[in-house]
Amino acid sequence: MDDPFLAFNYSLDGIVMNVGFSLNVVPKGVTFLEFATKRIISNANSLSRAPYQVLLLISQKYNFRMHLKRTTQYGKLVDNNTRWTGLMGYLQRKEVDFASQSFVFALKRMPVIDSGFSATKYRHFFVFRHPDTHVNMKNPFLRPLDDVIWLGIFLVSVVTVFALVMIKNKEQEFMKMKEALVISVLNVIGILALQGLCSDIWSSMRAKMILMLSLIFSFILYQLYSGAIVGSLLAPSPRTITTIEKLTESGMKIVMEETASNRVIFGVSFGKDLKDLYENRVKDKEIYVSMTEGLKMMRDTRIVFLTNVDESYGLIKDLFSHAQQKELQEIPFFPQETTRAALYIPIQKKSPFSEVIRVGVLRLAEIGIKLHVVKQWELKLPKSDSNSNVLKIIDIEQTRSAFFLLLIGHLICMFLVFLERITMKIRHCLKRQRTFFID
Repeated sequence: MDDPFLAFNYSLDGIVMNVGFSLNVVPKGVTFLEFATKRIISNANSLSRAPYQVLLLISQKYNFRMHLKRTTQYGKLVDNNTRWTGLMGYLQRKEVDFASQSFVFALKRMPVIDSGFSATKYRHFFVFRHPDTHVNMKNPFLRPLDDVIWLGIFLVSVVTVFALVMIKNKEQEFMKMKEALVISVLNVIGILALQGLCSDIWSSMRAKMILMLSLIFSFILYQLYSGAIVGSLLAPSPRTITTIEKLTESGMKIVMEETASNRVIFGVSFGKDLKDLYENRVKDKEIYVSMTEGLKMMRDTRIVFLTNVDESYGLIKDLFSHAQQKELQEIPFFPQETTRAALYIPIQKKSPFSEVIRVGVLRLAEIGIKLHVVKQWELKLPKSDSNSNVLKIIDIEQTRSAFFLLLIGHLICMFLVFLERITMKIRHCLKRQRTFFID
């Protein structure tokens, strides 16, 4: 055939084709055919029926009918990797001509099925409430400045104290080194805190020059420091867990929705990132729950939920508060802009109808109808419609370091007071003993 798209005008005269469909449980209140052909959201089943809508358009154009044959799973290899179960078993035994659900065209499936070209994308995402990055980062009072800057401030302070002590000793030779050191340290602390000088005993031009430059230095740093603090309160917390690799490192518990694809997807996936995630976070720890149960677990605890987002995102608005919706983060199982996310309509191996499906999918994609149909079934992560300009509340997690520092200071002071009293008693006892022996 010179132009394969000419086949699009052919008619199959109303023949009936057997079409496989995987469904765990038929939802209550509807029939299997109603759920398979209409947009009905079920808490027990979460699967995309967009491929069926694409096939329905092809059947109308080619003039054939589809008879759906149900199974409960996509299928897995058994009997020493020679026989498939479930939907793959239907295709292997030629009980169906093709499936109304799109697959990952994995290497181990190739001996059994042919590809009917990409119909949809794999829309299972890892969804979770992103932890507050500010809490997990270093001390919030140290956060605005880099560690190198803090080290530089410490070194500058030490040098300044040393210079002031030397100048003071030269100005007033009678002043003890200890007294000069205390005055210099207190002045440097007052300069860094922009509280001014603790005394006005500095008379030389050299000391005044050092103090003036130190005040300018502290003023510049204070503007940067306070600006970063205020900005962090007004801006949302940065999202650091945005890739599969970061998700693996986060240590968060992974829970999967009970779907046919989630049961097998790690076995047919490819890529080092997913293999590492499976080996470290999923293997021998598999937890499968219903859509609603998984969303409630994600709402109440910090878990990662692998779910079909086109089915579950509609329920998030009802189950999650505005604040919880703002915390939501999604990571696609496969990057949506790459071919890794492409799902293909599986066709019986060497089926006489292979070109019918392939040309039909290509034709629908060419004129934009396929994209229009698929987009109607895709949902986006819900965004909270509450006021986003709410002042961030400072909680104990962000201020506990200040209380801890004050507590440590008080404990050190109490220890020094206790040590001083003990020393005084010892000295008093020694003095009384010396007086006794003299007498």
